[in-house]
Amino acid sequence: MLTLASGGDPARGGGSVMHEVLICLAILMGLVALVLAAEGIAAITRGRLPARAGRNVERPHIFGWGMLVMAFTVASLAVGMVVFTDPIRSLARCASLGFFLLGTKTIRASRRPKSSDSPGQDKFHPGSTRG
Repeated sequence: MLTLASGGDPARGGGSVMHEVLICLAILMGLVALVLAAEGIAAITRGRLPARAGRNVERPHIFGWGMLVMAFTVASLAVGMVVFTDPIRSLARCASLGFFLLGTKTIRASRRPKSSDSPGQDKFHPGSTRG
């Protein structure tokens, strides 16, 4: 059975202030998840990237999937914060941490390799060129 995270019944006046704060925070996190999901869908379907990631991303399709995983992570944290009880909430947080790591790894895989790996530059002496 799912109960409110505040531990009290709002109809009886127990824990209503904390519950309202958690609901406001969950709504904010839900909006962030919607923005991340919209960016991910735009990157997958059209190849459009947000301005903050435009120059560094080489594979927008993979970037989009990483953004969708991050949106799922934020949404699951928001739902877990308001709906689940303590033991289930801790399991949801552990699962969300795993999805967060998967999302960041996927986004990093979509980026360009570092410029120090270019053929005209020496890896051990960044200021010099081979020649």
